[in-house]
Amino acid sequence: MFCPKCGSNETGKFCTKCGTPLVASQDETVAGTTGAQPAQAQNHQQINNNEFLDKGKQVSRQYFSFVVDNLKQPFKISNSMNSANYINGLITLILAAVFQALFNYGVAKQLTDTFTKGLGGFAGFFSDELKVNFFETFIKEFFVAALTLAILVVVIFAAVKIINKSEASFQDVLARFGSYMVVPAIGFLVMFLAVMIGFGLKFNAILFLITYAAVNLALVLTTLSYRSNTKVDRYWTTLIVLAAIIIGFIIYFNSAFDEFFKGLEDLLYYFF
Repeated sequence: MFCPKCGSNETGKFCTKCGTPLVASQDETVAGTTGAQPAQAQNHQQINNNEFLDKGKQVSRQYFSFVVDNLKQPFKISNSMNSANYINGLITLILAAVFQALFNYGVAKQLTDTFTKGLGGFAGFFSDELKVNFFETFIKEFFVAALTLAILVVVIFAAVKIINKSEASFQDVLARFGSYMVVPAIGFLVMFLAVMIGFGLKFNAILFLITYAAVNLALVLTTLSYRSNTKVDRYWTTLIVLAAIIIGFIIYFNSAFDEFFKGLEDLLYYFF
């Protein structure tokens, strides 16, 4: 700052030439404060980012530990799940939808590639019909799979809440069903990898049956795990849930393979 008496440029509290006390002007004070604000905002943003990363690492480690424990004792761990563990259940269901969507894409691509090889030199005439777009297929299949799993949770919750008058909350059911879905989720992942690697039809069919048997088992065990507070036996509650699920699976498979078979019918139209 400049001395108001002699004009000397000084940095201390007093002028070194004339001894006049120095006071910072309003413009200098405002400039200093303004310059500090971006730095403070940047530091605050960096702290928030670090906290977010630390939180993400913590959730990841916790979920990995949960999966390991679940694979060791799926029945015991799943039956102990409640609303406090619903995040793990939610993550499992999201991953199950992702892996299922990837598997459906892999199946569509494998079938299309096989059909293309069968057409030989004629495949070029049907390049548009035979093309399987990863992004479009994955988004559609993920949405359908996620919606199907959400409906399953709602159906189980409605059954145990309305029919059996259970005190379980929606988050309780989400946590428990999600825990039972750990094995099926891994099954969907293995199915996708098997399709992409190119394992035979028999092997993929066996994986398919085992995985969907595990899904049905998750439905049954989740429903039976909640005690009935009415005269309605849990057997009938479980049967109602399974009936609703079968309808849901029919809708899902129709949606999953409708586009492929529609394209196949269009291709066959050219030959017959």
